[in-house]
Amino acid sequence: MPRFSVVYTTSFSAGHRLEDHPGKCRRMHGHNYLVRVWVEGGLDEKNMVIDYYELKQLVDSIVDQLDHRVLNDVLGDRNPTSELIAKWIAERVSEKIGGRARVSRVEVCETSDFCASYEP
Repeated sequence: MPRFSVVYTTSFSAGHRLEDHPGKCRRMHGHNYLVRVWVEGGLDEKNMVIDYYELKQLVDSIVDQLDHRVLNDVLGDRNPTSELIAKWIAERVSEKIGGRARVSRVEVCETSDFCASYEP
């Protein structure tokens, strides 16, 4: 059966520290994160995987929980890496979408050079 994908891109700013890191990242620092969320599925009666506006609202409501926060506190982890952030976002988006579609990938970029992705 054909599968279709849509992707929504957003961003947030936050601070974190990687407590187990041997270098500078051990100290508190911040990033302007770029987030991309891919959702896949069949087409509904309106020929959409999911309405773009609905996906935007859904993802933004989750990313807002990270914006201008200390990620160690929000995620409850000593090392809130981009990989862990991607997983955290994917799990919450999946809960909100339910069975209508499937989160196929979440990408989180700390810089223009480095991104991590999670594929549930």
